[in-house]
Amino acid sequence: MQNNIQFNSSAVRAGDCISQGWAYISSNYGLYIGMTAVLGLIVIAVGLIPFIGSIINQFLLEVLICGMFIAILANSRNENAEFSMLFEGFSFFGSCALLKLIELIPTLILSAILYGFMYAVGMFNFDPQLNSSGQIDFSPFGNSAMMIPFFILYLLILLVWVIIKVLLIFALPLIADRNLGAVEAISLSVKAAMNNLGGLILLVILELLLFLGGFLVLCIGLIFTVPIIFAAEIAAYKAVFPDNHSMFNNEPPRPDQYGGNFGTPQNFQ
Repeated sequence: MQNNIQFNSSAVRAGDCISQGWAYISSNYGLYIGMTAVLGLIVIAVGLIPFIGSIINQFLLEVLICGMFIAILANSRNENAEFSMLFEGFSFFGSCALLKLIELIPTLILSAILYGFMYAVGMFNFDPQLNSSGQIDFSPFGNSAMMIPFFILYLLILLVWVIIKVLLIFALPLIADRNLGAVEAISLSVKAAMNNLGGLILLVILELLLFLGGFLVLCIGLIFTVPIIFAAEIAAYKAVFPDNHSMFNNEPPRPDQYGGNFGTPQNFQ
């Protein structure tokens, strides 16, 4: 199936994706605010489960976002979006879970290195000491120079997250829209993203700013900004991957559509 799916290059304009995404959801904005609020409440509730709550949330969130993508895709085609679509992502649970697992592997490896470094230098086990001025020094490293590797590793994790986000930005929409498996969706997403790199990087930066803006408003603002972020990603997806009917309608016109007498039985007697 993947070999039949074509994509456009240099098709992503970050600003246009934000405005087009808003056009998709503006008429049903209340619906998406409600979806986001319920999604957040579910994540909070599951997170309260001891030991495994945060792990479950990683995969549950992917499935629920898939459901929101399904709803936004419906609105983008002038179809009705319903609240129940939030849970339709469970139909793609296997692909969503595998996608999330693959996404997490690089970040988990770097995080393990970061926490190993923090443990090695005693960040988790230190006593405040008096410095030369007689003031309490709360530095876990005792030497500010030791902070440099820590921040380098931290920035490296952030950079890896951005790279993964950009390269796999189309993977979940491809699962939701084209019913691709996780590996196929990842492969196609990476190829398409590499051909739309500049626009996608700018889009991700704008999304981070929207997310930060919502977060700063006591986190409540996220229920207003997150739907716009998801809708912008669908707008980018549709700019790169046109709808099925415009890509795969290879049937020839009916004979009577050619005009004239073409296709009309003729009497040659």
